Amino acid sequence: MYRLVKPTIEYEDRANRFVESFYLCASDLYGSNSLDIYVKNRLYDSWVENVDFEMNKDIKKGEVPTETYFLIDENDEINGITNIRFNLDEDMDIESASLGYSIDPTMQGKGLGKIILYLTLLRLKELNIDTAYLEVEEDNERSIDVISSLGGEFIAKEYNIEYLGDINKYKINVNESLISNKEKYELLLTRNTKNNKAI
Repeated sequence: MYRLVKPTIEYEDRANRFVESFYLCASDLYGSNSLDIYVKNRLYDSWVENVDFEMNKDIKKGEVPTETYFLIDENDEINGITNIRFNLDEDMDIESASLGYSIDPTMQGKGLGKIILYLTLLRLKELNIDTAYLEVEEDNERSIDVISSLGGEFIAKEYNIEYLGDINKYKINVNESLISNKEKYELLLTRNTKNNKAI
């Protein structure tokens, strides 16, 4: 059973292993609220404190909150991480969210990207957020497939100085995506990870 959980001190060893997988596979870790930097400097406890701080920012003061969650399997192991950054309108109300996520590179190709994105959209629905935005490098076909499979609509391409290349921007209608994908993904969420197959 896959689920999103709030990071806590108890996950430190598992978080260390999760980050190490990215180093060993020479993969980039996105949507982690800088977890890799904190772990590298042995400051996981400070990262958890920062995650708590970011989640409790005061919108009324013009602060932009974010939420960060681990994707956990039935063995309580970390398979991925997702980050939600809320976008505010002129009245300082939440109007949409920007998403980022990563899957353990040793677990990729098993449909976990689709599962973590689906669960993140469920979280947005709980918060009454109708629109999600995502950015992905133009040549990242796997992530583009994940986003498209959940109703991602291409809206723009632009050069990103951080990636030194073009990125694609997508928009997802949260309610439409959840309604059209509910039957498929609710079944996937309950499957045993030993039986994981690409989806």
